[in-house]
Amino acid sequence: MNTNEEVSNATPIVVVKNIPVQPVEARVIEMPHMMLPANLSEKLCNIYNLSKTTRFLAAIDIFFALIYCFYNYFFFIAFIVAFSGYYGAKKYNSTYLLIYATYIFLNNISRIGDIAYTIYYYDQNKINDRTNVNTSIVLASIFCLFNIYIARFVCVFWSKIKNMTPHEKDTLILIERENRVSPNYIWRV
Repeated sequence: MNTNEEVSNATPIVVVKNIPVQPVEARVIEMPHMMLPANLSEKLCNIYNLSKTTRFLAAIDIFFALIYCFYNYFFFIAFIVAFSGYYGAKKYNSTYLLIYATYIFLNNISRIGDIAYTIYYYDQNKINDRTNVNTSIVLASIFCLFNIYIARFVCVFWSKIKNMTPHEKDTLILIERENRVSPNYIWRV
């Protein structure tokens, strides 16, 4: 076939050049390990990481409680309690953490009660349209499971702080003030 001739079915002709592919070099970059000061034991390092993670979770609670405060002033209590959890994790104060853990447990109990009441109400009144209710129940159950996980996490942290000596607490606060330890967030306890 001559290249000057017109193609009858108007199909485009694609010319592909054979270009060799350049190999890609992959390198493994090692992540730096957490630098431990000489006077920081593995136990204190674990407690420090638990503190950072609890602060992060409490900050999320603070954020949502602050948004809910604009909806209803009653949520200001949730804001104060979440702030006590943040402060307790920052200052390694077991009393403030116990208040925060109690709030999380009470929140879970009320959420479970709300789920049970919703199911009971729709069963008693024999309402057929349950599309929104089923979604609400599933989401509330997921949030409840997530809150139970957070409550377990905070309780483990509380029990470790409760058994610390004042010298260990002062050491962690001092090291944190000097920013000598980088946080390593723990999601498994």
